[in-house]
Amino acid sequence: MDQFFVNVIPVIRLRSTAEDSNRGNLMIIYGGIKEENFRFTVTMLGGKLASLGFNVFCFDFRSNLDSSKFEKFGLCDRLDDAREVALWVRDNQGGPFSLLGLSMGGPLAVRVASELGEKVKNLFLVAPAAYHREAMKPEVKFGPRFKEIISVPESWRETDSFEEIKGICTNILVIKFQDDDVTPQQPKIYFDNIGSKATLTRQVRLVILEGGHNGTYTHPQRQEEIIGAIRDFLALPSMARD
Repeated sequence: MDQFFVNVIPVIRLRSTAEDSNRGNLMIIYGGIKEENFRFTVTMLGGKLASLGFNVFCFDFRSNLDSSKFEKFGLCDRLDDAREVALWVRDNQGGPFSLLGLSMGGPLAVRVASELGEKVKNLFLVAPAAYHREAMKPEVKFGPRFKEIISVPESWRETDSFEEIKGICTNILVIKFQDDDVTPQQPKIYFDNIGSKATLTRQVRLVILEGGHNGTYTHPQRQEEIIGAIRDFLALPSMARD
């Protein structure tokens, strides 16, 4: 485990532990967590991804470095942080580049993937959320205005993310949880909006797993199911699936 900073953003790198494959670099963009220094918790999932052959990068948003300052940041700030780390990985680490966005991190991963284009080999979306385009504006922070926007029923349908995923031509795996009461419809809509160019020339798949929205970073069984879905998507040799 290596720890370093990309400007002011703390990053942990977990090197690939796979003996027979190196799948390049994978960056995890986590969701709407308020916990300080959450990157350390993310490494629990990151370590399992490293076993698939990825060099995994777990980082913290600036909003999660000091809980007293959480509401000084918003979705747009989180996008800036994710973009900065992604560009650093792209420019400073060799090999293919993949993104994994979970929940609130889903639309951020979609935006970054749309901007980086062919530089992204795989896009993994786990229970991806979607937000009204107003919630993405720089002046909207995680306070009353943000809560007002997302409290409007199905305001998430007025998002730019579903349009953005149409232009992404890479391998895309979308994972939906069967009993998800936070993002019950959004994952399927993301999947349905994947552009025809990607579906014709790349691997695209929707996987439905049991359970609810939470538990990705704390439940070993949930993590194993996610890793299993990604392993199958990558079509690892049968011996590596055991």
